[in-house]
Formats: sequence, structure tokens, C-alpha cells
Amino acid sequence: MANAIADAQVGRMPQRTGNADASVLFQDVFPAQGDDRWVAISLFTEAERARLTAITGADIAAWTAERSDHAIMAELQAAGIAAGVVQDIEDLFVHDPEITGRGALTVLDHPHLGPFGHMRTPIRFARDGFTPFRAPGMGEHCVPIARDIAGLSDARIAELQASGVFR
Repeated sequence: MANAIADAQVGRMPQRTGNADASVLFQDVFPAQGDDRWVAISLFTEAERARLTAITGADIAAWTAERSDHAIMAELQAAGIAAGVVQDIEDLFVHDPEITGRGALTVLDHPHLGPFGHMRTPIRFARDGFTPFRAPGMGEHCVPIARDIAGLSDARIAELQASGVFR
């Protein structure tokens, strides 16, 4: 973001660069074995590029497509190459040991969907607990706000409901 902010400060419009980064020699996302499985690879030096090519050959995507995402990551990281599995939601909440170990996912009752997974706040206090709660639905608190905060009578609230103000 630093480069985009610096550009904006002098009036240059930031441009989309996709996976490119001016401070990184090369980075991209490659297909792995399986349905919608991907691995991200970043190279910072020519020596890393040489190590990657020695492992994968010239066609990185062909090499990655024949292997599992976690196997690719492990092999490339062992060779000193920055590589990581592109995780989907199931990977994060079910299989990622750091995320599951922190209890990052909590199940809350949703008024339409029933029990539903939500991200728990990462904040933990030594003495005070924090009870997760779901965000309110659209219009869920209209009546209590109209009555308790705006001071409207039950009759006036009923009129507003009948005219479609509260949905």
C-alpha cells in the first residue's frame, strides 16, 4: 500500500498490477492437483528463480498441476522458496491448525440459516470474557429503536409498520 499512497499523494492514479509487485522479482498463483486447488509462489532473487527452475523445469504450471498443494508448498519451502497454499474457507476453518487452535470460528444462530459459522473476534482479555454475537438483520431492531429511543407510541409504530416503513 505504501507505493499506492505515495502515488496518490502526488496525483498519480494507482494502477492495477495483478500478482505483480515492484519489490518482488516474480510472484504468481499456479494450479495444483484437485478441484480449484492453488499454490502461490514468490521469488525475490535470481538464485531463488534458479532453484525453482531446477525443481520444476521451465513450465512451473505443468509441474504444480501434477502435485498436491501442500506437497508443492513443503517441497518449495524446503528449498528456500516462498510458497503457500491458497486456502479456501474450509481449509482455514477446518484444517488450518493455527486458526482452529485459536478457536477463530464460532457458531451463532442465524434467524434464516440456523446455526452458522462466524469469525470470532481475535481480542482476548485476561480478566473479562467476550461473548460472540451475530450482526443484526436488516430492520431487526426498528421497533425497539422507534419505541425506546425515538419515543414513538405503539399505535404510531403500528401505523408505520402498516405503511411499510419497517420491513
